[in-house]
This record gives sequence, C-alpha cells and structure tokens, in this order.
Amino acid sequence: MSAKVYVATMDAEGLTVLIAALRPQVPFAILERPDQVGFPGESETIAAADWPVGRVFGKKVELYWEQEDSAYQTRLTYAGEATPPPEFREMLSLDVPEPEAIWYYLWGEDEVAIGGRLDYSRVIPGRGRGRLGVVEYRDEAGRLVFYRYAGLRREVEHGR
Repeated sequence: MSAKVYVATMDAEGLTVLIAALRPQVPFAILERPDQVGFPGESETIAAADWPVGRVFGKKVELYWEQEDSAYQTRLTYAGEATPPPEFREMLSLDVPEPEAIWYYLWGEDEVAIGGRLDYSRVIPGRGRGRLGVVEYRDEAGRLVFYRYAGLRREVEHGR
C-alpha cells in the first residue's frame, strides 16, 4: 500500500476545523506545549490555538502541525487512496509496501524525570505501559525515508 504526504500552511481556526473533521478517522492525539504534553480522548475537542505542536492519528491517517509565528505548518499523511482538502499540496509519494506498526514504549505515567506526570488514561484506558505504534517507510537499502504514528495501546499485562 502506498502513502502520500501533503503539506499546507493554515491558521488556527482552519486547523481546528480540519482536526474536528478528521477526528472519526484519527482517535489518538499527542499534543505539546512548553508546560504540558496532552493525550486527549477521541471525544474531546482539540483547539489548535492551545497546542503549538501536535498530532492526531489513526491506522491510516496522520495530521501533524507545528506553529510558526501565527501560522501552522501542517503535514497530512494518508496510507492508501484519499483526497486531501484543497489547500494541501502533495509533498511526497511513498510507493513502498507499508510494514506493520512497530510498537515503542512511551514514558511511564509516573515518571517525573520529564518534568511532570503523563496521563494516557483518556486516550488509552486500562492498565499497563503505554505503547506508540509507528509505521516506518524504508527504501530498498533499509534506510528510513519517512514515518508516521498509527496508534496507541496498552501493553498486555500477563497474569493479571
């Protein structure tokens, strides 16, 4: 399955509208600002103006943004066929087989070494360590060409 990467510059209002429109396809979110990292549940509204950096993502779609002055540089990635909103232009076409997601451990929720407690419970309820699924696109030589986030889950706790 191929993937396409699109880019656009948006204002906070347009980005907030796009996030809301994509939300049924992108149940997961990681949001960042200097004082906090947020993991809102899929029913929670995300206002771009509150988060200078963020990602909403699901199995086949990822929207990433980063604020630059008053504008937001955005990157929208679709695995498979999809039509992006009109303001986006194609930046990259990945015509390589899509591997399964690689699951990386997230920081522990009680780990305070990073400056504060992380709370994954709204986006991935349950017990066990949080894990982030990342799809890595590699060329024939095995070099990383592009990656996107694809999911969040809890580690299965054996015997509990």
